[in-house]
Amino acid sequence: MKNKKIFIIGESHTRHFAFRDNIAPVFMGSGKTINLDNIEILQENIDKVIDNIVNLNDSLIFLYIGEPNCRIKLANHWTPHWDELHHGKEINTKPDFEYLERCIRKYITIDMKNIDYLITPTCAYDPVLPSLEVFNDFLKKQFGEKVVDIFQYTKNEQGKVLDDLKAKDWKKDPIHLNSKICDIFLEELNQRNIIDSPAYYSQQLEGHFGTHLLRCTDKSKFGSYIIK
Repeated sequence: MKNKKIFIIGESHTRHFAFRDNIAPVFMGSGKTINLDNIEILQENIDKVIDNIVNLNDSLIFLYIGEPNCRIKLANHWTPHWDELHHGKEINTKPDFEYLERCIRKYITIDMKNIDYLITPTCAYDPVLPSLEVFNDFLKKQFGEKVVDIFQYTKNEQGKVLDDLKAKDWKKDPIHLNSKICDIFLEELNQRNIIDSPAYYSQQLEGHFGTHLLRCTDKSKFGSYIIK
């Protein structure tokens, strides 16, 4: 088995995988745009990224999308977390099964010709987890071994997000996991013999970071690459 360069394409959640050797997280745009309700825009952006990868044979391409679609129905807008944290509103966590199944049907229409694996979407905000559970079950049922399930490692027995995967100042960014999820991702790839060694993808920064704090020259403000 040969270790290959990893490309992870998606929205803001790609930032979990920033500042690693041989991993290129690619930010295609905000989840308000890069989501399964905008399937044509999503496909156009995926095609643009694929067209810019020089050597597909020596690369592993991962698609990491879906969390915004699991969040939007909690309050019918993108920021239910601020409703709760800033205004004390109670959030309805009941999944919209019909909507999520419709999202998966749209997911199926994506051209998978050059996409090797799909990563289960994740989130640091507890109320999104029931919808993520439903979405990811649908995803695994539809795509089987093509799915890399990191979501299963993000929650405790009570169905809450593990504290050590949240940003230290979580209230500034209650949506995105910290960079420790990348270690979990690489270990899962290693266990499944998709990669030869996690050491090939070593960290460029010490410790784990809350990903909203990132700033880096020649990348987007969150550490993911962008295609211009």
